[in-house]
Amino acid sequence: MRSRAGNLRRTVTEEERQDAKKLWLWLGTALGLILATALLAVSCSSVSAASEGGAALSLRKRNRLPEGSVIETAYYTDNLNWLGKNNSTVQKGLKYFYQETGVQPYLYLTNNIGLASVTVSREELQAYTKSLYRTLFKDEGHLLLVIFRNERLVSGDLLCFETGQAAASVIDEEALSILRQYYEAARADGDYEGREARMLSDVFRNTANNIMSVKNRSAWIVILVLILVTIAVITAVDFRRAWRKRKEEEARERAALQKAQEQEAEAPHEFYVNNVRKT
Repeated sequence: MRSRAGNLRRTVTEEERQDAKKLWLWLGTALGLILATALLAVSCSSVSAASEGGAALSLRKRNRLPEGSVIETAYYTDNLNWLGKNNSTVQKGLKYFYQETGVQPYLYLTNNIGLASVTVSREELQAYTKSLYRTLFKDEGHLLLVIFRNERLVSGDLLCFETGQAAASVIDEEALSILRQYYEAARADGDYEGREARMLSDVFRNTANNIMSVKNRSAWIVILVLILVTIAVITAVDFRRAWRKRKEEEARERAALQKAQEQEAEAPHEFYVNNVRKT
C-alpha cells in the first residue's frame, strides 16, 4: 500500500510539472499578444511622430471638398523668377492637390510685401497673406501659400498660409503642418537645388497623398488590432479552460491520494485484528 501511495505521489508531481509548463506557455502567449496589441495601439496613436518622406503621417480622416466650392483660377504668381510662365511641371502637382482635396492651391512667390521696414516678421507676412486672399479670390475654397524670399531682410524662406472657410474643413492645421514639413525637407534635399518647379510640384503631390489616404491606413490598423485582440481573447479563454481543468484534476488527485493514505493507515489495524481473531 505504501508503494502505491508513493507511486501516486510521484505521478501527480510529474503531471503537475507538465501541466504547469503548458499553463505558463499559454499564459506567456496571452500576455505577449496583449502586450503586442497595447504597443500597436500606442504606436497608432503616436504614428504622427513617424515620418514619410520627411513629413509626419496624417491621422485625421478627411473628405474631399464638394464640387462647386471653388471658382477655379490660375495657380501661381511668380515674382521670384523660379517658375516662369505656364510652368507645366508645378501645375501638375498643384492640380493633383486640387483633384484629391477639392481645395485649389495657389502659390504666391514674392520678395516684397509693400513694407519699408528692414525686416519682415511672421505677423506682418500673415496680415499680408490674409489681405491678399481677399484680393485674389471670390470664394472660400482656396489655399493660398505665400513664399517670401528676400535675403536682405530674412534668412531663408518665410512661408505663410491662408485658407478659405470651406477649405479649412479639409486643410486643417495638421495638413498645413505636413505641407510645411514636406517643403522644409525638400529645401534641405540637394537634389532639388535650382529645380523649384519640381520641388513645389512634389511637395503638393506628397501632401495630398498623405492627408487624404489616412482613411485607408486607419482601416488596416483597426483590422490588425481587432485580429490581435481576438487572438488574445481566444488564448485567454483557452488558458482559463485549461486552468479549470487542471483544478478539477488536482481535486481528483487529492481525493485519490487521501483515499490511498487512509487505506495505508487502516492496513496495520486490519492485520492486528485478523491475527487476534486467529489466536
